[in-house]
Amino acid sequence: MTPSAAGRQTASSTAAAVGAKIRLRRQQRGMSAAEMARRAGLSKATLSQLEAGNGNPTIDTLDAIAIALRIPIADLLARDADTGPVKQGNRS
Repeated sequence: MTPSAAGRQTASSTAAAVGAKIRLRRQQRGMSAAEMARRAGLSKATLSQLEAGNGNPTIDTLDAIAIALRIPIADLLARDADTGPVKQGNRS
């Protein structure tokens, strides 16, 4: 895989993860796509594309979505991965 192809793969997996998080949070709040789009100031088509992982939203767009969902913007960007145990340093 070329470096640019690797970058596209990472970007698309990130877009898919963000889109899935948007959809999950919207559904958890019982909000329709039309209502979510209206609250965020987006078209329904744009929201649909973002939820499908097809898009590269700006920080302003993610902020508008986070505000509409009443969640911190970081929640949309956080990777849900187990990082394993945290090792504590020795205290003497």
